Amino acid sequence: MKVRLYSNVTLLYLFLGFSIAAGSDSLTVAKIMFEPSITGQRARIAALSPDGSQLLYRYDSDGDHESELYLADTRSGESELFEGIDKDAGNISWHPSDQTLLYTLNEDMYLYDLSENVSRQLTKTPGQESSVTWTKNGSGILYRYDKTYHIQYLTDGLHVQINSTAGENESDYGGILSPDNEYLLFERGNESEYWEMHWADYVPETVQAKSSKRGIDDGKLGLVKTDGKAEVRWIKPDWNEKYRIYSFDWSADSKNIFVHLVSIDFHTRKLFVYNVEKESWKEVWHEEDKKWIGGPRLRIKWSPSGDKLLVASEKSGWNQLYLSETGKKKSKTLTKGKWEVQEFHWISDDKLLFASNEIESSERHFYLLDVKSKKYKKLNTEVGYNSGIRLSSDGSTIVYTHDNIGQPSEIYALSLNDGAEPVRISNTIPDDYNSYGWTIPEIVEFKSHVDGKTIRANLYKPDSFDENKKYPTIFFVHGAGYMQNVKKSWTYYWREFMFNTLLNRAGYLVIDVDYRGSAGYGRDWRTDVYMHLGGRDLDDIISGVNWGVSEGFIDKERVGIYGGSYGGFMAVMALVMEPDLFAAGAGLRSVTDWENYYYSNPFYTAKRLGIPEDNKEAYIRSSPIHHTDNMKSPLLLLHGVLDNNVQFQDAAQLVQKLIDGGKKFDLMIYPKEAHSFKTPEAWTDEYTRIFEYMEKYVRNK
Repeated sequence: MKVRLYSNVTLLYLFLGFSIAAGSDSLTVAKIMFEPSITGQRARIAALSPDGSQLLYRYDSDGDHESELYLADTRSGESELFEGIDKDAGNISWHPSDQTLLYTLNEDMYLYDLSENVSRQLTKTPGQESSVTWTKNGSGILYRYDKTYHIQYLTDGLHVQINSTAGENESDYGGILSPDNEYLLFERGNESEYWEMHWADYVPETVQAKSSKRGIDDGKLGLVKTDGKAEVRWIKPDWNEKYRIYSFDWSADSKNIFVHLVSIDFHTRKLFVYNVEKESWKEVWHEEDKKWIGGPRLRIKWSPSGDKLLVASEKSGWNQLYLSETGKKKSKTLTKGKWEVQEFHWISDDKLLFASNEIESSERHFYLLDVKSKKYKKLNTEVGYNSGIRLSSDGSTIVYTHDNIGQPSEIYALSLNDGAEPVRISNTIPDDYNSYGWTIPEIVEFKSHVDGKTIRANLYKPDSFDENKKYPTIFFVHGAGYMQNVKKSWTYYWREFMFNTLLNRAGYLVIDVDYRGSAGYGRDWRTDVYMHLGGRDLDDIISGVNWGVSEGFIDKERVGIYGGSYGGFMAVMALVMEPDLFAAGAGLRSVTDWENYYYSNPFYTAKRLGIPEDNKEAYIRSSPIHHTDNMKSPLLLLHGVLDNNVQFQDAAQLVQKLIDGGKKFDLMIYPKEAHSFKTPEAWTDEYTRIFEYMEKYVRNK
């Protein structure tokens, strides 16, 4: 039977604040933020069978944060509730060749036989089994317990504790067994030089101090025999520079290991092959970037036979695929163009599957590539955004998510046979979702007023848009820096998508720019923010204002800006660097001093600005707290006190600076919230304040 995967419960909404009419209904901030959400909950892929015929996925049908498991036939799309294992089971994976599921529950390991509908508990320990995975041939299970790796063999019941226990301030991770089960390869990190970050919880009766360690370690690779007795062999290539280990893996014949490294300053990338028997190293890839190494997929994959390495690189300016043969010095270019490869998988030694935005930067589709001829053809993916590929181990089937602008993602399956059509698996969008008449943004382009580059943006227009009328306009700025929001997809910012519709109905235009530093547009776009955050990226927002004014539909005197995290930083930066351009701004969980954020997230910050002691001017240039003397327009700051990413310290320090400077601002704190809010009440309060702020200082200016 075909199962309807959402509850038809009538939602009783609390109407708080203002109400904007939309046909026979009305839209409010409270309704947007209410749980269960009017957008429904997204289904999540859990495990795909080896032959691709069955899929386990999770779905929270009632919106109560309690996901259930469903078993789907990928050929027909039929789904049914799967009650064979507890819905709280984690780390679910299919046996490489049969109908057995491996999973964890209450920190122990279990097996479930799908053919017999029987579960069997494998461990019962006082601690937690983690990093649980099948051996390559399915003869056993590799897992970590009490800082040590173990193997539980299933055929004879043998249990092996590998001699690899980490010491104080150390942790092992990324463990991979050789295909012949003879060796374990793993990384050992050392946090002895990390620093402590602290924050306080003021809600309990007694203030509670919280902390975590932060830093960048260079790590080291360990190789150890799986006999339970051998000592660890620490392996290190001949590279004197400090580096970070990005990835490593075994060749199919268990003879070689690739080791993928990036220098600690992020300017150099190297790929080495280590021969286990000869204990020898060979460098097979070297790449330099004067700004920083990055891109959508810094990944390496062995070919199925293990004699070639597939490398994704931005060395051409765009993330493309290259083939490195272990016995040859030169690599072979497989794809090229001014577009990005964003996912890739080997099907066989002669065939690859990859995802790219070749057709258009706002879309993503899948392609099969013939390695010898370098020719590729598009699969029958639908218009929009197709991502999150899960490939069956026999290479016959993929499952993935598909979505489009204003349409939440659903899970699909696709056979890789010629001419196959996608099969929809999940059905999670509530019946009344589309009845709200959401604004579907128009993707627009305009030129940078600084360097003439083309900038893309989402333009949200009211239904009654009049091109001869000047509108109050709000710029929404996405977070993260390196992400793409102007695309034909459902959005990470689904609350803001609905809020922007609300702003439209209140008479505002909304513009959402993929500014410099965003993903999807190649290396130069990504790195144009190097050594100056709030430079070219903010220029792109300004170019959006200039474009709308020149087109005649933006009222230059009534422009506001809001965003969270990096978007919050941009909103604050806009007010201090362009005091005459923006009438008001709202910064949510905003970075205001990048030196603070370096100590919270050095991996992110050092790529863009280096380290503070070496690049003081870049940090000053990029931090709003050093430029508040220029500020004229009112600023609304909103921040969770428990934020352990962009800490509340940034808001507190900026507020003191604004007080000292006699600036106009408002601050709202959320004592129980962290970086990403959890409660609908906090979301409602936050966005009601943003709306009211824009009404007061933008519309009524």
